Amino acid sequence: MKSSAVLIFAVAGFALIAWLSIRDNARIRAARRALFDQAKSVVDEVELTFGADDLPRLKGKYRGRKVVADLIPDTLTIRRLPQLWLSVTLLDKAPGVRGFAMIVRHAGTEFYSLINSFTDQLDPPSGFPGEILIRGDDAIAQSDLNALAKPLAAILLDPRVKEIAVTQNGLRIVRQAAEGRKGEHLLLRQAMFDDADVPAADLQHILLSLDKLSAAIKPLVKARAA
Repeated sequence: MKSSAVLIFAVAGFALIAWLSIRDNARIRAARRALFDQAKSVVDEVELTFGADDLPRLKGKYRGRKVVADLIPDTLTIRRLPQLWLSVTLLDKAPGVRGFAMIVRHAGTEFYSLINSFTDQLDPPSGFPGEILIRGDDAIAQSDLNALAKPLAAILLDPRVKEIAVTQNGLRIVRQAAEGRKGEHLLLRQAMFDDADVPAADLQHILLSLDKLSAAIKPLVKARAA
């Protein structure tokens, strides 16, 4: 009888653990799928899709131009907790402009970055952060970088900004959305983003920054077309 009671308690314990795991997993999935629920009000013609990890991708239009926003979990960070990055791309053609990308606190593990798409290392303009790597299409990109120094420096004032990219097809800002929970990362090497959130004000701020950068690029486009 005693062994039967122990077995019953063990089975009940395992069943409870399984139920709690299913419940927590469902809660995490629901929270992930809701991350753009506030921010989607900022753009028009909203389209939301979801990856296998339940993280959403937002597509829409901002002031008539296409916008794509992604959430990227990054567990390859060195000496830091896992990061959840918000990548916002404004699809805005800029023919003739030489492309470049800059990344702050470059570790070489930023798989999401466009920095490796460029070959020539560029010099940071005065006032840029010390821990920044900038690469461009070629030496001519240095001139375009210098011409855009003011709006770029304004974006870099936000310590959560990780990357800015300028290409002929569009502009991108990558910014921290959340940091992983310490306990799960240290003990289980898992990335749990309990406080993840993308407020409408955050997406609005990023899009305004991209819009100002786009406006600063227009004179370069006209000069190249002349």
